[in-house]
Amino acid sequence: MTTPGIAPDQLGNPDLVWETTNQFDFGIDLAFMDNKIAATVEYYIKNTSDLILNRPVPTTSGFLTVPENIGDMRNTGIDLALTFTPYSDDFSWSTTITAGFLTNEVVEVFNDQPLDFGFATRIEEGQPLGSFYGWVTDGIFQNQAEVEAHAIQPGAAPGDYRFQDLNGDGVINDGDRTFIGQALPDVTGGIDNKFSYKGFDLNVFVQFSFGNEVFNNNLAFAEGLNSVFAPTVRSFEGAWRAEGDGDDFPRIVNGDPNNNRRESDRFVEDGSFVRIKTAQLAYNVPKTILGDGFRSLRVYVQGTNLVTWTDYSWFDPEVSTFGDANVALGTDFLTNPLARTIQFGLNLGF
Repeated sequence: MTTPGIAPDQLGNPDLVWETTNQFDFGIDLAFMDNKIAATVEYYIKNTSDLILNRPVPTTSGFLTVPENIGDMRNTGIDLALTFTPYSDDFSWSTTITAGFLTNEVVEVFNDQPLDFGFATRIEEGQPLGSFYGWVTDGIFQNQAEVEAHAIQPGAAPGDYRFQDLNGDGVINDGDRTFIGQALPDVTGGIDNKFSYKGFDLNVFVQFSFGNEVFNNNLAFAEGLNSVFAPTVRSFEGAWRAEGDGDDFPRIVNGDPNNNRRESDRFVEDGSFVRIKTAQLAYNVPKTILGDGFRSLRVYVQGTNLVTWTDYSWFDPEVSTFGDANVALGTDFLTNPLARTIQFGLNLGF
């Protein structure tokens, strides 16, 4: 299947060509025990060529971005759905488990030139979208002898982060940056549970995401020392002050001469989570109780984003500073978390 994307003339650039998508799908549907157990398995390969992107350009050009065909991308994945319906009498129960496994790869970038977006995101051939790029930490210098024994790291002193000299040139610089994480999860999905007994209904949907990481720029902002903002309580109380104080937080020094807050794996966190996304308990009042003129009455209470289990240190692992922009996924910076809501209501039919 071939699908055209954005028309070149829509972007006002005659050098652009259409985006083109070729997709192959293969699926199997299965059912057992009078449809009490059903399963769907789908495999797909999706290749997109001549991707159109507003590429950042130097401001000296008079523009911020220019639309270009920047390269090709491939998505390969498996989608699974498994449904159990063990009971369907006075008491009914149905559970559907869905899971999606996705492998994304940027196959080609125009002129082999990587593109940087957001705070620490880079698009490069052979990497998935949403890849984080930066320095790799190697603990904290505990004394001056460790500083002198390490590669030249401008501004470094005891209490500062030690960054790895990945290219082996003896100097810590831009050449030592590498890919330090990725925002796309290994698997996402949910578990949808529906129960009913006589007039009562209970629906619970559990959402999950595993294998994704978040670049927590909140920490770089809040725990940095090269701005007017004070460090967080935890970075102040846990700050390095003397040899042997550990590797959790650097020293407190005005201006941050070592640039401890630079983009590094220090700010990349596991964004995996399990969340009770929605839950609704309802009661359908029997018609024998309703007066004349009333057809139905349903009373319910519903909650959204009720509980989240995650190791992510900030408010919410699911949010992203750049919204749905797929070139800078998984970055968190001063982003409002998803609200927890409780609703009460009734549906009355006449």
